[in-house]
Amino acid sequence: MLHLCCVASVPVRAEPRHQAEQISQSLWGEALHVLEVSNDWARVQCSWDHYLGWVPHKALLTCEALEESALTVSTDFALVQDLLEGSIYPLSMGSRLRSVLMPQGFRLVSGSALPQDAYSQNQILDLESLTRPWLGTPYLWGGRSRFGIDCSGFTQIIMNRLGHAIPRDAKDQWAKARHRHGNPTNSSFEAGQLAFFGPSYDRINHVGLVLGPNSIIHSSGKVRIDFLDEKGISMKIESNKGAQNVLTHTIQGLATY
Repeated sequence: MLHLCCVASVPVRAEPRHQAEQISQSLWGEALHVLEVSNDWARVQCSWDHYLGWVPHKALLTCEALEESALTVSTDFALVQDLLEGSIYPLSMGSRLRSVLMPQGFRLVSGSALPQDAYSQNQILDLESLTRPWLGTPYLWGGRSRFGIDCSGFTQIIMNRLGHAIPRDAKDQWAKARHRHGNPTNSSFEAGQLAFFGPSYDRINHVGLVLGPNSIIHSSGKVRIDFLDEKGISMKIESNKGAQNVLTHTIQGLATY
């Protein structure tokens, strides 16, 4: 049965209990298929990336059909007012503004929203302008919102904004990419590529978005821009010897969708 997430964001957990690991989040208006119900919890599958997990049933609203005209939040953050209740919701990029959730309509207090089909790779979007508002967003394991996000949640949200529906986890983003290659050199970095990191080629555990020849934006501690070369990501680390550039993530490959 089809349901909609009816809160700004809800943890998707590995097991049906609040103490269980948060493995992802569902955002306002995202469509979810309920596969199983256990007390106050529902095991769901996201309709667009097919991710599985458990959410509290009270965060869901039954929906018979999805309207094609729904708008999607296109800025990193938006304040949206429900015209019936007067409530103002803080919504993150990728949230769907569906009429069943706000039957009397809504008003954008700040931010912007576009039809989902306008999320196209044919749009002329400046990557730095799109991603810089996310800088400083705290790292949150399983996070997918402006209030906390992990590395693969960040690349999934940004790539979706660019018109590419990609998997949730870094290892799957690497495995499902159309074009990928290992052993990158400094000359092979291009803006818009996804760069993948880990202890080995088959053990990917981190991902970021290439901004240019030696620049990457990624979520590590917070969303940040760091130096990238053929070895990987180097961050400035403060020590008693002063600031030093330290290799923190070993690169394994580059991919495009």
